[in-house]
Amino acid sequence: MYKCKRCGYSSAIKGNLKNHFKRKRVCKPVLSEISLSILIEEFDINPELIADDPLPNTFDNTLIITNGTTQNLIELGNIELVKEDCGTYAVEDELNKLSRCDYCGKEFKHRQSKFTHQKKCDGKDKNTMFMYLKEQLEESKVRENLLKEEWKLEKNQMKLEMETLLEKVGNNITNNTINIKEQNIILNNFGNENIDYFHHKYFNYLLKTPFSSVPKFLKDLHFNPNHPENHNVKITNKKLPYASVWEGNKWNIRDKKQVIENMVVKGFSIIDGQHEIISNLDPEKQKRYGDFHDKFESDDKELYKNLTKETEMVLINNKDITT
Repeated sequence: MYKCKRCGYSSAIKGNLKNHFKRKRVCKPVLSEISLSILIEEFDINPELIADDPLPNTFDNTLIITNGTTQNLIELGNIELVKEDCGTYAVEDELNKLSRCDYCGKEFKHRQSKFTHQKKCDGKDKNTMFMYLKEQLEESKVRENLLKEEWKLEKNQMKLEMETLLEKVGNNITNNTINIKEQNIILNNFGNENIDYFHHKYFNYLLKTPFSSVPKFLKDLHFNPNHPENHNVKITNKKLPYASVWEGNKWNIRDKKQVIENMVVKGFSIIDGQHEIISNLDPEKQKRYGDFHDKFESDDKELYKNLTKETEMVLINNKDITT
């Protein structure tokens, strides 16, 4: 009985074993890693009758080569030879990519089997949902970035418009201006400021850019050079967690964070109370103000952070105006 020491094939006829060695696809080393050349010598077969071991395009997508002198990694086009722990080399081509399900990773021997499977694959719906959620997240990030850009544009636009408007308003109320050098100023207590000089025209301009309206209004309320009676709050040292407010004919130290929060809430309340002006805004401006109103009422963290930060900067930048 003649037996192949590599794969276990056996035959009573020596010629059958010779034909076994001549096959184009070398048998798999099931029993031993012994090379084909050694087996040929053992069975006294003429090596010239045995075809050179070919390098087939596919062998279950893998070819085993027992050549201890081959380099650790050889690239042949789309084929790679990778040395394994046993001293053999595994050759894998791109068919592995074609025979793996795109949704669940299941492997198939044929592309048609993969195609049929993918039509009903359970992972398909999960993959579709994942892609949908990914798109929604990306769209949300885009909207957030647009909102930030809009906030920056509003601040720049508001700065230019308010400077022009306040100059005109100051000229219209010259008769009511208090001359600080000639008269003693009676400061209003913090929280009881005079707002009579704010007219409809002012609020109409203010509501064009609602997301930056509160800090702008607070600046014009507490640091208007024509109304020093409202100069009743200041931050003398930005590094300390305190602010000074005028109460009971004297300056009192208060928690800076709480003072700023009170200012923001009051500023929003006064602006939001201009119902007639808001109702007469064009639809686009009404929608923008509605978005601002809803975010403020729902305690939107991003909006609250921006408003408190801008208000603190107003206090720091105008500390020299207060008495």
